Amino acid sequence: MTGAALPKDPRFPEPQKFLERACLAVVTLIAAVELAAWLAPSLGDHLPQAWSLMKANTAVGMLLAVVCLALSSIQATAWRLHLTALFGGLMVLLGSVVILEHGLDTSSFLDTLLAADTGSPRPGLMSAQSAFSFVILGLVLPLSGATRGVASFVADFLTLILVCLVLTAVLGAVYGVVRLIGQSAETRVSLQTLLCFILLTYVLIGRRTVGDTFSVLRGGAIGSRIARVAVPLVIFLPVALSMVHHYASTRGRISDPGGDALLVSFLCLSVACLVMFMAWHANALERRLRQLLGEQARQQLQESEQRYADLVEQSVFGILVRTQDRRILLANDTFCRLSGYTREELLHETREAFTRRVDPVAVAQAEALRPGESVRLQSQLRRKDGTMVPIEVFTLRLLNGNLQSTVEDVSERIQAERAQAESEQRYIDLIEQSIFGIIVRTPGRRILLVNDAFCRIKGSSREELLRLPPEDYAQTFDPSAVARVETLKPGESMRYEAQMKRTDGTQVTVEVVTLRLLNGNLQSTLKDITEHKQAERARTESEKRYFELVEQAIEGILVRKAGGELIFVNDTLCRMLGYSREELLRMSIRDLVDPADAATIEQVQRLNAGELLHLEKRLRHKSGREVHVEVSTRRQLGGDFQTTVQDVTARKLAERRFYTMVEGAPNAMLMVDAQGDITLVNRQTEELFGYTRAELVGQSIERLVPPRFRAQHPGLRVGFQREPQMRAMGAGRDLYALRKDGTEIPVEIGLNPVE
Repeated sequence: MTGAALPKDPRFPEPQKFLERACLAVVTLIAAVELAAWLAPSLGDHLPQAWSLMKANTAVGMLLAVVCLALSSIQATAWRLHLTALFGGLMVLLGSVVILEHGLDTSSFLDTLLAADTGSPRPGLMSAQSAFSFVILGLVLPLSGATRGVASFVADFLTLILVCLVLTAVLGAVYGVVRLIGQSAETRVSLQTLLCFILLTYVLIGRRTVGDTFSVLRGGAIGSRIARVAVPLVIFLPVALSMVHHYASTRGRISDPGGDALLVSFLCLSVACLVMFMAWHANALERRLRQLLGEQARQQLQESEQRYADLVEQSVFGILVRTQDRRILLANDTFCRLSGYTREELLHETREAFTRRVDPVAVAQAEALRPGESVRLQSQLRRKDGTMVPIEVFTLRLLNGNLQSTVEDVSERIQAERAQAESEQRYIDLIEQSIFGIIVRTPGRRILLVNDAFCRIKGSSREELLRLPPEDYAQTFDPSAVARVETLKPGESMRYEAQMKRTDGTQVTVEVVTLRLLNGNLQSTLKDITEHKQAERARTESEKRYFELVEQAIEGILVRKAGGELIFVNDTLCRMLGYSREELLRMSIRDLVDPADAATIEQVQRLNAGELLHLEKRLRHKSGREVHVEVSTRRQLGGDFQTTVQDVTARKLAERRFYTMVEGAPNAMLMVDAQGDITLVNRQTEELFGYTRAELVGQSIERLVPPRFRAQHPGLRVGFQREPQMRAMGAGRDLYALRKDGTEIPVEIGLNPVE
């Protein structure tokens, strides 16, 4: 349990943790043995007489104090803090009860229960000093983990009171309780109790060294070192002198007046020695401090010089330090690489060699500097291989007269500037060759740059535009357009249309893209869209006429996407299907076409190939009935499909009635086209000639005519078309027809032309 009580804060070193564990273990052992001796008299008979002096309730209080110290710490959890407060309250209760008993001169049930009969009128009653110490311990232990604030101050104050009580107990052990504080001999503090209080106080002071007041006992500061020496001497010196005085008085070696005078003399001598010792210790600390400060200053100087050397060596610029007679003292690695020389060659070269390597004019300007002055200039550096390198040099005259130069190779920068100039020239060439008008102006509307295309759009020369006042520029465009672009931030752009006034007074419509450059200027790119706007208006009028024609068409017209969604329907289609336009536009073509009439894969492929398809479909009317239509569908250039819809429901009804009438006729009926091919036969024809319908449709009518009639009439196949009126064929003579089995049968034929 004592191990769990140690704080895990890194401010507690391992030796202190070990001493705390040892102190708590000793207190636990003493209290446990004393309590066992009181509870088991047989065990107490085997112990020395001195072990029976600690009271049983005092032993219980010691165990409670050990438990509180074991549970409390700076980083203790909430439940451990609650238990610490609980056991601290029990200690306060125990001490308060004993103090009350001393005041009432009585014993409690607890004293009688824990104590054996030793002949004392109050065998279990602890001393008043111990009781008061337990009250202080019970109050301070729950606060032992506080390190700041009011709780920390209260804990430090109570700890000091406890130290005074323990010191008083020590003095009482030396002089005797009666002489010191006037208590009876029976309530004297035992040596075991005194030792336990000393150990508990030491542990508590060690805990409080991380707080506010007792933190002076920790650390390496001078005050902390003096306090760690002075405080123990101040505490134990009076105790030691008191012990000497008590020993001499009890042995009769000195009288009380002489002893008191001797004690005062020894006290003054001890204080003088203490002052001398503290002065010597302070001087030693001062010397050590100066030594440490000197070592620290030298270390800091070395570190500073090392950092300076590291910065010089790690610099991306060449650094050179030379004397007034041009002797080089320092050159970093960057300068060595730049010049092509090694560091040893540079440090041992002559003045003439330095003059040949550097531009003499630059050297003269640098040598004219005064201490603290500097100059920046462009120069040339001759490398070891004889090549010249353009450099930029910043030279500073140091206070000791030396010259420190920072050298930068500007070859790449010169190349970059040259490349930038070429890029700017290409930019200007691109602007001049652009087919769009380009103008760059300041926020104050002063024109900086215009290209030839803008001059043509404006109808002015470049010189006239560059001299154009800001107020005239504001009248060139719509005031609203000029105001909108003024709100742009650097990097933002805006596209808009505006009216621009030409020099001759005419107005042109332009499309403008304006960009706010990073330097705050405005760059505008203009395109004359006057003709485009006119064409757009003409196209809009054409589309308007087209939609009027579509709406007035007698056929239904729809446009759908490839997925089937309807995107346009005319009014005729709406009336044909009984839906409103809004309802149809929320539907798909699959919602209208009968599933049996869905497009086949072949039809889809033909549509995708751009072929115009004529199909018959059945559409659903809003009322649920079928509407027979003929549709013509073709794919448009945009990928959508346009379909023309014609309602043929009436025609289909007429055809159905016609076929019903033909099938129900009692005579054989055939329909022949202009070429003499059979296009329709009824059921009576199949029964009369013995052919099936599939065998006759598409065949020539001559198939049903006997061969002798074919020979007599070679043009029989189309001869009946010469007189397209209703008449009887072969009037006045017998006619025969040829059956499938080859037999001939007499027939009568009536001809009726059909449109």
